[in-house]
Amino acid sequence: MDTSTPLVHLKQRVKALQKEVLACQKSKDELRHNESKYRRLVEHANEAILVAQNETFQYANPQAEILFGYSNLELTSLPLTTFIHPNDREMVRQQHDGRIRGEDLPEVYAFRIVRGDRAVRWVELKAKLFTWNQQPATLCHITDITRRIQTEKKYHRALASRFEGFMLLDNKRVITEVNPALLNISGYMPEDFIGHPVDRFYDHASVDFYSASPEHFSFEALFRARDGHYIPMLFSRSTLKDENDHPAGYMYFLTDLTDLKAAQEALRKAEQRYRSMYENAVQGMFQSRLSGELIRVNPAYARMLGYASSDEVLSLRPAQTQLAGMLEHLRATEDGSPFFAHVHVIEPHDPYEAPAEYEVGREALDPIAYDFTDSASVSDLRRNHDDLPPDELMLIREHARVVYDAEVRWLDDQIGTALETWREAGYLDDTLVVFWSDHGEQFWEH
Repeated sequence: MDTSTPLVHLKQRVKALQKEVLACQKSKDELRHNESKYRRLVEHANEAILVAQNETFQYANPQAEILFGYSNLELTSLPLTTFIHPNDREMVRQQHDGRIRGEDLPEVYAFRIVRGDRAVRWVELKAKLFTWNQQPATLCHITDITRRIQTEKKYHRALASRFEGFMLLDNKRVITEVNPALLNISGYMPEDFIGHPVDRFYDHASVDFYSASPEHFSFEALFRARDGHYIPMLFSRSTLKDENDHPAGYMYFLTDLTDLKAAQEALRKAEQRYRSMYENAVQGMFQSRLSGELIRVNPAYARMLGYASSDEVLSLRPAQTQLAGMLEHLRATEDGSPFFAHVHVIEPHDPYEAPAEYEVGREALDPIAYDFTDSASVSDLRRNHDDLPPDELMLIREHARVVYDAEVRWLDDQIGTALETWREAGYLDDTLVVFWSDHGEQFWEH
């Protein structure tokens, strides 16, 4: 009997079994290694990780002990309901049982827990169904969101207390939230807004932009209320960004401009009445600055000065209006009695604005950076002239003398014209005219 063939087969089978044993051992080693690695990850995680099964926690990591304020033994031996706020227990139980039955439920939701020290904390649960010891279980990742909830409550209280309307939009510009003030202003219910684009609620043809930038813009438009009437509204939009600086949503603040528009209309009508009285008054009326420069005059005052229109008077410099006003005063008070008249003109004084024909020799000078017709530029020169190089300061002085002399020539002409007019009117027949001045210009020589 030949036994060699069965023996060979037996040896081959033994070798195969040895390989399988080695492979199995290797798999077990790898499994133990992976299990150790993932256990370390779970044990050192920054969030609470627990396994819920049969209405108890089968496992809890150290962070869970910190969050709940219970020991690991207490967490894994007491019923789940021990740790859940009474008002949230039924909701959490339904979520857990429904997930075990395979129902399609949200993986993330929030509820309250009661810590071992009886403090209440808001938490967010991320739940995932898996198998634990050959039975269905829920893997729970729990994060403390108490501070976020408190911030949100403050935010909602602030919005509820505002007198202006508010809308919160997602990144597709669809409304997700509104405040009570907007409901009071518009007459709509929340469901009339939620899920709709904001531009559905205003008249596009009435839009008037105030300002615009990538992050913020404001515009005025007519807002369509629920009863069909239009409300003048100021829309102010700000962009909300995510952690990658991409638009995550938008905030709209809406201000009812009805009272403002009514006040503006009342003011406009009042201004029209005032302007009509001002323009048609028989008395001369004017408004001027302390320097004597006229800001506005009415037609009656222009006629008193011998000019055809208010604009013509407003184009005059202070000396011209003061000299013309003196003549009108003499005519208005003429009764043959002696008089004393004092005319104070501010010219020559910066800004130097004499017409170019009065300037002599300026075209031969090199240009400078200062404008003598601008008060701010002259003030800047007064402050900084000590810091200028001598050559530059000398050139500026030459320019200053030219424009100052031009002012003197121009003023001489105005006084000469006024004197001739007064002489023709007979006021200088027995009148003494005296000229005096308080100071001239030093042109930064001292």
